[in-house]
Amino acid sequence: MFGLSTVLMLYGGPAFFKKIDPDQTNIITVNELLELKLNHVFNGEDYMQFSIIIQPNDTLTKNYYLPEKEYTAIEEFLVKNRHIKNKALFKLLPIVINKTELKDYKDIKYRLKNKSIELLSINNHSLIGRKTTALEKIIYYLLGGGFSLVGLLAFLLSSMVFFDCIKTYQKTGVFPDLPNSIGSKVEGLKYVFRGFKSKKLH
Repeated sequence: MFGLSTVLMLYGGPAFFKKIDPDQTNIITVNELLELKLNHVFNGEDYMQFSIIIQPNDTLTKNYYLPEKEYTAIEEFLVKNRHIKNKALFKLLPIVINKTELKDYKDIKYRLKNKSIELLSINNHSLIGRKTTALEKIIYYLLGGGFSLVGLLAFLLSSMVFFDCIKTYQKTGVFPDLPNSIGSKVEGLKYVFRGFKSKKLH
C-alpha cells in the first residue's frame, strides 16, 4: 500500500497537473516567414507535407496522413487569414504562400522533435501541437487533485497501520491480523471526517 499511495501522490496527481500547462521548453521564436507550403508527398494522394522556410537554408517540415485529418488547425488558419477560400485544403494542393503574403506574421514560435515540427504557432494561433481547452483544464485539475488526495489518504492509512502493527508487536510479540488493523484505521479516518463525532446509533 505504501508503494501505491506514493505513486498516486507523487506521480498520479502531478501527471494530470502537467497536462494543464504543456511543456514550453526548447521553443524557438523567429519574426519572419519566407514561405509556407503544402503539397503531396511520398508519391501518393493520402500524404501531405507542411513546410515553412524561416531562413534561406532553413526549412521546417511535418508530414500528415490526410485521412486522420490532423491538419485541421492549419486549414482553419489558412481560411481565417484568407489564404484559401474554404475548408477543402486537400483538394487545393499544392499551396504555396510567399513572403509578401506572409509579411504580417511577426511572432512565430516552434519546436522540433526528430527533425519534424512538434509545435508551431503563428501570431498566437496554434497550427501544430494543440492547446489545452478550459474544460480539459478543469478535468485535469479535478483528476490531479483527486489522485493526490487518494494517494495522501492511502499513505496516512498505511502509515497508521504500520505503526499500529509495530506497537502491537512490541507489546505482544505477535503481529496483529492485518485486515482487522486496516478496518480499525478506516473507522478512525471516518471518525476524523465526521469532526470527531461518534456515529449515531439508531
